[in-house]
Amino acid sequence: MRPPATSVWRMPPKAPARGIDDGGRSLIGIGAVGRRCRDYRKWYADHDESLVTLFDSAEETLVHLSAVGDLVLLSNKGTNAVEGSLSRFGIRDHFSLVLAEEPSKPRKPDPEVFSMRISPLFPAVQPADCVVTGDTAADPEFARNIGASACFAEYGFGERASCDQVGYTHALGRLGDLVGIYGQHRRP
Repeated sequence: MRPPATSVWRMPPKAPARGIDDGGRSLIGIGAVGRRCRDYRKWYADHDESLVTLFDSAEETLVHLSAVGDLVLLSNKGTNAVEGSLSRFGIRDHFSLVLAEEPSKPRKPDPEVFSMRISPLFPAVQPADCVVTGDTAADPEFARNIGASACFAEYGFGERASCDQVGYTHALGRLGDLVGIYGQHRRP
């Protein structure tokens, strides 16, 4: 398991998937992959509350940053899991928009996520005005694809080597580091 791209809450590291070789190629048929995905989502829904906790200073960081600008939570996790965690931690109100995986919608790192799902709701916002924070390669790759800045969340459970390979603007030792980097200017 991995934490959401937002890197606001923490989960235990992902266990290696059975049926996947070292090159990431599936050793099982497509139908079995679909069943495993359904099984994983059910397991995750059953165990989410006991495994997921907020990162240190998450609440304070969100309070500060939401006063500076609009926060968009963009996750490749399912909507129910994301909304459930936001509600359980009482942090949903800090986000102007929450976008999670929807089967018919593009997902990170596809740049159409910005053009189709974010830009229509924030037409004045340009990608260069955005900061994408996360701990998987999909996060800096999405930032690169839309022309935004990227922050690698070192405190997460992602793979640094894959994020290093894509590149990012800043590495964050903790979520609160975002305040020092991007939280200095107030909304006009």
